Amino acid sequence: MATLDGIGRAATGQHPALKWAYLLVAAALMIEMIVLIIGIVLGVLTDDYYSNSKALRDAGGAGLLSDLGDIQSTGVWLGPLQFFGLSMFFAGITAVLAIIIKTLQLRGQALELALPQILGKRGNATAEES
Repeated sequence: MATLDGIGRAATGQHPALKWAYLLVAAALMIEMIVLIIGIVLGVLTDDYYSNSKALRDAGGAGLLSDLGDIQSTGVWLGPLQFFGLSMFFAGITAVLAIIIKTLQLRGQALELALPQILGKRGNATAEES
């Protein structure tokens, strides 16, 4: 059984895994920002490609073929990168929720051990006053 002093030492400060949870969420947000920027650049490139006439696109100028290659190849890896960032974000949220559960359990144990002592001291103080 845990002692009140041991729980008190464990309850001070923040949970050690909280730094990793923050790191997961921050990395996920950075990945999603990169995906957003690449998506905007890809949208501008797509607009540049499709703003030309069909005949000019079919003629296949050097710049247009390069743009078409970039448009088609970027979609292959951009979707999985976006999914990876989102999964990291959910992993970070799950870690934070697990830490909250552990912290609430620890606080409950501390209250369970401290409550009889608190009530006992108050009970003795009221008995002495009478």
